Amino acid sequence: MAGKRASDGAAASNPYNSLFADILTSVISVTALFIGANIIRKRLDPAFESKKELERRRKELEERLRKQRSSCGRPPLDLSDLTPNEEVVAHYLVDPDELDVQSLDDVGGLEEIKEELRELVILPFHRPELFPPGSLLQPPKGILLYGPPGTGKTMLAKALAAESKACFLAISPATLLSKWVGETQQLTRAVFSLAYKIQPCIIFIDEIDALFRTRSAQDHEVYRDFKAEMMQLWDGLTTDSSAQVLVLGATNRPWDVDTAIQRRMPRSFLVDLPGVEQRKRILDVILRSDRHRLEASTEELAKLTEGYSGSDLRELCRAAALLVLRDAMREAKKCGVDVSQVQLRSMRLEDFERAMERVAPTGAHAEIFRYRQTLERVRKLRVAQENSNVESREPDEQTLVAGIEEALLVEANEFVERVGRRLG
Repeated sequence: MAGKRASDGAAASNPYNSLFADILTSVISVTALFIGANIIRKRLDPAFESKKELERRRKELEERLRKQRSSCGRPPLDLSDLTPNEEVVAHYLVDPDELDVQSLDDVGGLEEIKEELRELVILPFHRPELFPPGSLLQPPKGILLYGPPGTGKTMLAKALAAESKACFLAISPATLLSKWVGETQQLTRAVFSLAYKIQPCIIFIDEIDALFRTRSAQDHEVYRDFKAEMMQLWDGLTTDSSAQVLVLGATNRPWDVDTAIQRRMPRSFLVDLPGVEQRKRILDVILRSDRHRLEASTEELAKLTEGYSGSDLRELCRAAALLVLRDAMREAKKCGVDVSQVQLRSMRLEDFERAMERVAPTGAHAEIFRYRQTLERVRKLRVAQENSNVESREPDEQTLVAGIEEALLVEANEFVERVGRRLG
């Protein structure tokens, strides 16, 4: 009897065991199917892995814009409806709080240009009611900054975005040009549609001549279509007078920019090499937060640095500061202490003179300046020779000196005339 009851109990429990086995098999099958589908999906969609990253970036962007707009008294934005192309373009948005400049005052010199940019960009963004649609006060939708390398064009654009509290969308040829058919036009449309959604926005195109060079018969069809699409969307900004979107370009070669693009940038500013007064202001800005004390006056230093651009001056100050640190390290080694225990001495004029031997002015204008310096040295050499006993030299030495002088003069004069004509 006992054996029969055990057999009946085992038979009764068999249906539950079978049901549990079926459920377990189903779970394993569904899990395997899910994993397999994901693997296939990743194989078919290379962008699958980046979609989660794009979603994370979208949330970060939404939070960042919320803080930025709340600080300016603007309503929050809902970015949940961003298209995939807009999410790609949003990757190139720069947070104004993360820029290395926070206002136009952080840019030394260029006072007239900064004042005009405040009136053309910042004031319309902050007080749009002062610029009614259809009035003569309507600000331009395109501005071009041009000039030699290192004069502060990019820094000026960053400072403009930071002070205006506008979104700063920095794009380049790599941002828009794609090898896939039709994707370039889609990304171009996404730039402007995103700018509309997050306005006020500054679309900054550095080295704009590389993206919008003068058209020629050899241009590829994709490039021509891209440029036509860009200009059509740009024209939409001019017809929509309420749009707070500005296209800001910077270039070292304005003569290479397509004339149709130049027409859409009615205001242009020459950011040239700084004069003495501007160099003094730039040096004041560079050295104001440095822990090194300065014995020499910035006015005296500005007079010594003719031909230097803003970036050249920054590099010059860095080189001079390194000379001070080098002396401190030598002193520490001599005394057998750590360099952090040595008091850094003040920066002297001699430090900058030594640094100028390592940091020369750059750019075409600086090349002209260097050749003019060569001309001046040759002239001084000739005057010195005329005042000395030239006859005491050997004939071969006199011929060699005269030949070097003549070659320097011819080369310098030709270079100044050639580059001067090109730069206007």
